[in-house]
Amino acid sequence: MAAKTSRHKNLVRTFYIFLGIYIINLVVPLSTISHTQRMWLWASIIVTGLSLFILFKEGLPEKRNILRAFFLAILAGLISPRSGVVTFFSFISATRIFEIAPSEIQILKKPPALSIALGVGVGIVLGFVNLFLAANQVPEFQPSFYAFVVSLNPGIHEEVSFRFFLYAFSIYLLRGQITARREKVWVYVLMVLPHVLLHFPDQFFVNGIFMLDLGTLVFGTVTLSALFGLPFALLMLKRDLTTSMLAHTIVDFIRFTVYGLPF
Repeated sequence: MAAKTSRHKNLVRTFYIFLGIYIINLVVPLSTISHTQRMWLWASIIVTGLSLFILFKEGLPEKRNILRAFFLAILAGLISPRSGVVTFFSFISATRIFEIAPSEIQILKKPPALSIALGVGVGIVLGFVNLFLAANQVPEFQPSFYAFVVSLNPGIHEEVSFRFFLYAFSIYLLRGQITARREKVWVYVLMVLPHVLLHFPDQFFVNGIFMLDLGTLVFGTVTLSALFGLPFALLMLKRDLTTSMLAHTIVDFIRFTVYGLPF
């Protein structure tokens, strides 16, 4: 019983390790990229490393999941090949875990039309919420197919590598399934907070000087978690991966259309 009730500690340790790496990123001097870019790079390396470790230990998933991984990797890698690689390995690793564990996330539930409608609907609502939060920016209004292609990168890559995989990795640490409320809470923490915090490192610096504003950090983390991270996680867990990817893609497409591309 003691071992069973303490299983959540593996999830807690995982989150603390992430926070430790996050703090190291803030204090280590920069070279050629920003703190945010470097944290995304480090997170990608960590996720890929964990994915390869699981694949080495547990073997490859079914062929259909490898083919799905190729498809998603191509879409995610149209703008960033690195994102495509991370997406590929994190997807096949996650699906391999789901093949050997009773807990899993569906890729696309039937009827698929419901997933599409839900993803588009939630994406539009959250997309306009996102515009409201960024109302201080100057609109550029640049609707284009290219903006949609760019949106596929975060919509697919971030949902697969930093939410879908982290759920699977949590299940792996819990030896197959969630059996206690505290385990469920920490699974949500890992599905939401790391991805949210990855967007923040540069905001801790003003003219290159570290300035920790706890109020802004807490408000920003809670706001992004409640309005975006948690809804995407719920869509993934309660419906399927496709719904969360589509909603995330729509949110970014609306922002890129109104405020311009991020590069």
